[in-house]
Amino acid sequence: MGVQLCYNPATGEISGIISFDNSNNGNGASISCDQYFTGYHKRSDHVDEFSIQSKYPDDTTKETLTAGKLKIQKASIFIQLDEPNSCQNLVDLKHGWDFDLEKRDEFIACRVIKTSKAYFYSVPDNSARQKSYVVKNDPVLIKSVKDGWLNVTYKNAKGVTKTAWIKQETIRVGAPL
Repeated sequence: MGVQLCYNPATGEISGIISFDNSNNGNGASISCDQYFTGYHKRSDHVDEFSIQSKYPDDTTKETLTAGKLKIQKASIFIQLDEPNSCQNLVDLKHGWDFDLEKRDEFIACRVIKTSKAYFYSVPDNSARQKSYVVKNDPVLIKSVKDGWLNVTYKNAKGVTKTAWIKQETIRVGAPL
């Protein structure tokens, strides 16, 4: 289990991806789930809290939209969702969960790919396309934005991390939902 948390100081948006995986449970069955969220600090929130919303990326009906809160603590992040979510078979976020803080990096947003393929580019230029790409619903962490291009980091299922540029039009606009 883990959380990738992003914060954009220019907009005040907090966004992230909660990943669950029980592949090490020893019974041969494997279940994994990613839960995406976004939010802002509201006046009614405590100083270290953010009101968040989470939803499955392809849900156009808003049926899976769930409100919740994220609280930044000294050495952890506490996340609670008001209703059961799509990952409830792995962890009950209705009662909240603490995630340890391990590594700090500067990401301004967590987003989801909306196109069937989003190719990586070595520099923000159409002539610099690489063979590798991410696919629809893959999460990316955005480091910076430049003239319609995003400098992103992606971690695949094998744990290999890649940092490159993608076209901004390939991600879901606004929230990662």
